Amino acid sequence: MAIIDLAETIFILAAIEVNLILIIVGIYLLINGIRKKMNNIIFLALAFMMVGLSIFALVAFSLTFAQITIPTYLGIALYGPFTYLTFHREKKDSKAKQMMLLIGVFFLIKAYFGIFEGVSHTYFVMNQLSTILITATASGWYGFSAMDAHKKLKEQNINVEYYLWRRLKVMGYVSYKHIELFLHYIFGL
Repeated sequence: MAIIDLAETIFILAAIEVNLILIIVGIYLLINGIRKKMNNIIFLALAFMMVGLSIFALVAFSLTFAQITIPTYLGIALYGPFTYLTFHREKKDSKAKQMMLLIGVFFLIKAYFGIFEGVSHTYFVMNQLSTILITATASGWYGFSAMDAHKKLKEQNINVEYYLWRRLKVMGYVSYKHIELFLHYIFGL
C-alpha cells in the first residue's frame, strides 16, 4: 500500500510542477505579448495559464473534472486563435476560418457534456468523445501548422535564425505529445 501512496504522491507533485511551469511561462508570454503588441502570443499565454491553473487547482484543491472543464478546454480552444494568427493570418484561407469555427463548436460541446458528465452513461461517453475532438482538433491544427511552416522554411532554404527554425519543430512535436497524453488519459493507451 505504501508504494501506491508514494507513486500517487510523486504523480501529484509532478502534475503541480508541470502546471506551475505552464503558469509561469504563460505569465512571461502575456507580459511580452502585451508589451510587443503580439495578439497571437497573448492567446498562447492565456491558453497556457488557463490549462495550468485549471489542472493545478484540480490537484492542489481536490476539485472535480466538472469544475475545471470550462477553463481547461477554453485554454485548449485558445490554441485556435494562436494558430490562426501565427500561421494563417496572411493567407486568404477559408479552411483556417473553418478550423476556428470547428474548435469553437467543439469547445461548446465539451463544456456542455463536461459539466453534466455524471448525469448518465451517454453524457460520460459524449464527454470523452468531445475531449478527443477538441484536443485533437486544436492541438492537431497547431502541430500541423507548425510542422508545415518548418517544412516550407526548410524546402525554400529561407535564412532564419536557427532557434526560430527549431522552435517550429518543437511546437509541432509538443502538440502531438499533447494529443498522445489525452489519448493515454482517456483510453489508457
